[in-house]
Amino acid sequence: MAIKRYTANADTTITNAFKADLTTRGTGSNMGMSDTLEVFSIYGQAISGSSATKTTELSRILVNFPVADMDTDRSNGDIPASGSVNFYLRMFNAKHPFTVPRSFTLSASAVTLEWEEGRGLDMEGYRDLTYDASGSNWMNANSNIVAATATITFTGSPAAGQTLTIVDTDGTSIAYTAATDEDTTADPPEFENLTGGATAIAASLKACIDSANGHNGTISVVDNSDGSLSLTQTGAGAAGNTTMVDSGLGTGGGINTAPTLVQWSGGDGVWKRPGGDYDVYPSSSFEQTFENGTEDLEINITSLVEQWLNASGNVFGDKSSARYGIGLYLTSSQEAKLVDTTITDGDYGILKNPTGSLSSYYTKKFFARGSEFFFKRPMIEARWDSSKKDNRGNFYLSSSLVSAADNLNTLYLYNYVRGQLKNIPKLGGAGHALATGTVTITEASNLGTSAYGTITVANEGWMEAGDTISLISTDQTTIVCTINANGGTTTSAALSGDVEAAIVNGSTTDTATNIAQAINHNTFFSATSASNVVTVTQAVVGDAGNTTITITELGGATGLTKTDFANGVDATTIAIVATDGTTITATADKSTTTTTDTNSPTFKIVTGAQGEHLTADELHACLEANSRLSATSDDESATVTIVQAIGGADGNTTITITDPGGTGATKEDFTGGTTGEPHRTKLNLRLYAATGSDAKMLPIGGGVTVDNGFIITASYIASGTYSASFAYTGSETTLYDVWSTGSTVSYKGAGPSYKEFHTGSGISVKTFNSYDYNPNDTYVTSITNLKSIYSNKETARFRLFTRKKDWDPNIYTKATSIAETEIIEDAYYKIFRVHDNLKVVDYGTGSSKQTRASYDISGSYFDFDMSMLEADYMYGINMVYHLNGKYVEQPETFKFRVEKDLTNVE
Repeated sequence: MAIKRYTANADTTITNAFKADLTTRGTGSNMGMSDTLEVFSIYGQAISGSSATKTTELSRILVNFPVADMDTDRSNGDIPASGSVNFYLRMFNAKHPFTVPRSFTLSASAVTLEWEEGRGLDMEGYRDLTYDASGSNWMNANSNIVAATATITFTGSPAAGQTLTIVDTDGTSIAYTAATDEDTTADPPEFENLTGGATAIAASLKACIDSANGHNGTISVVDNSDGSLSLTQTGAGAAGNTTMVDSGLGTGGGINTAPTLVQWSGGDGVWKRPGGDYDVYPSSSFEQTFENGTEDLEINITSLVEQWLNASGNVFGDKSSARYGIGLYLTSSQEAKLVDTTITDGDYGILKNPTGSLSSYYTKKFFARGSEFFFKRPMIEARWDSSKKDNRGNFYLSSSLVSAADNLNTLYLYNYVRGQLKNIPKLGGAGHALATGTVTITEASNLGTSAYGTITVANEGWMEAGDTISLISTDQTTIVCTINANGGTTTSAALSGDVEAAIVNGSTTDTATNIAQAINHNTFFSATSASNVVTVTQAVVGDAGNTTITITELGGATGLTKTDFANGVDATTIAIVATDGTTITATADKSTTTTTDTNSPTFKIVTGAQGEHLTADELHACLEANSRLSATSDDESATVTIVQAIGGADGNTTITITDPGGTGATKEDFTGGTTGEPHRTKLNLRLYAATGSDAKMLPIGGGVTVDNGFIITASYIASGTYSASFAYTGSETTLYDVWSTGSTVSYKGAGPSYKEFHTGSGISVKTFNSYDYNPNDTYVTSITNLKSIYSNKETARFRLFTRKKDWDPNIYTKATSIAETEIIEDAYYKIFRVHDNLKVVDYGTGSSKQTRASYDISGSYFDFDMSMLEADYMYGINMVYHLNGKYVEQPETFKFRVEKDLTNVE
């Protein structure tokens, strides 16, 4: 079985379209119980009154699926591991009497807020309102309408000049600055950082937030009189789950203390932006273009489903806690254009869209999960190639007539225990699972800070040629900047040694510019100038950079002044112990991310907007380069998922984060590593011409790793199923396969670790032939075990018998000859409903090969989950064979009926 379908468990349409009065919008309406879903955009529908310009109308679809069932199916082995299966979103066009748009594109993006389906039906008058109760609509995701909360706790004095940025539900961002004195009239306001201790500092920040230049009522602040503030957004909803940013309130060489921030959370109920909240990152957002407008929707959304499942092998990120389904809407260039300076985005539920369309797209409808049409309900369809090509009955001697790949034969071993496929105990394959851990970047600015100092050109006329500025780098290297006379040399090329800068007569600013240029070209520092002040920053983070700047002026006058390097904080280190015991220590760095295989990598600190996410990407890159680990980063949570490259319980190690500058990262230690028995961990295959003979030597290829080797290494396929591939070049026409583990030194297999599991029946060796004519074989096909009725609760196996159509035994052989089944290498099935010829499952001849039949010594076969078929109907099976580069549909049709809840069907 290589297809599994998951029908939607919630869907609805949300809209801001006008009601029949063309004045009131249906933003509060819900359509969760409707049997269709609708996407449209209407531009410029005429209305009267003051809102005449606000005439954009949009409709979007929300649909969710039973991801927990997918989780269970993967755990049970019913769908393959990540990387071996594709997931397709399928929705089906619903015909209707209205106009249908053409040449449009729909986006299908992950929804980022939990929503409720609701019980509304009215898709015309939008009269089924939620009244902020159960059910989603254009404005609300769910009925849990709650404002976000946060806390700020001071225990010491924050650094003066640093800021705490707070953002309210409406998106207003204010950076409150720590200062010596409180000033609520400043813009932005300044809160005191010293007098009165933590309680007074908290009270001062509250006054700033409450002030006219602060958030002024959009955030409610309660002073708990213990140095802590409790904050609540005035506006409810997920938009209030913003991030407070500390620019460095804890910097200052241990003198200052940053406040403890419990970030905004808990905001729910209201969409951040009317019309739904969506993740438009490429791994979570997809598109399909509709030329005629009546096409069905079919999009490969594998990367999103794998994020929802977040199982071993997933490389796309983690959305396992955000399984909120998919939103469908027209692309921004095709949703209606709106540029109106008199309204704010979101007012009246209207979305400003300056790049939108001046055309209308009305209306595209799909069947909903409540549709009476069983096969038209929205679904996610898992597709994979489950075919097993067991060459036991189709075994060939190697030939120069075919390629190396076609010379390989594959044999399978099926370990049935009381009718169930089960793994052979103590064997590798399913064992030796890889351990997984995570590191989350929570505050990039706390990962390490470079010290900085200043040099001020007070009066360039008092400076002389030969004056010097001595700088000491973080690694304690002394660099001297020598002053040259007016018109002299200023360093302009990168170097690691001393530099020189020329005086510019009559200009302290230009002289400062020259000094900054010279120092900036030294690899140990960076430098900028503003007016007559040069700011020099250490290239390497750390408190070792808090060094002294020494100015020597030959004339004795003070033409230059300085402030020594300060505020350097040691870099964060992340120590990871690999399965083999090696410690990999990743160190935060101001400028460099290591991309080579080293156990002492560095990762670049990125501050500012999206700094945590970008820093996580840098950490991901440096760890991914290490051969003992693999890593992926999640674009939403700034989390790096790290997987041990070597399996086993020894990989369940501790991640150690050293954070001198305050909490910049958090971690979850490695878990999930499991170890099989240290002996007999590989299943091997040997070939023998007869019992008691030596194993046959084989050429390199497949599971044979050395030329003239006799050990074929088998692979674990699925529960209780193993395979081994190899080429055969011997002269015997009958071979016997022996499956074992342990010994690799004896041809016959021996020793204390040797264990023999199975000896196969004789394998007949065939030969590849070429012809002096062009054959055109046709075939006769039957299903030997076809039943007339199947239960919709069973998974049926269909066994095919195929023979050449012109098989014709003569009179001497007719009495004893039985036609052997022909093995068709590439055979595919299709299932259709007989009464209307509806294709339920089409031929899976594309990249997924989801309907390709397996074969073994008894011929071709395939499994099919009857729960995918609507009960009380008759269905037909057709086959197509890939022959000589073409797909040839076979003429036979095999019919059967599906009935509900049958337990014993003959």
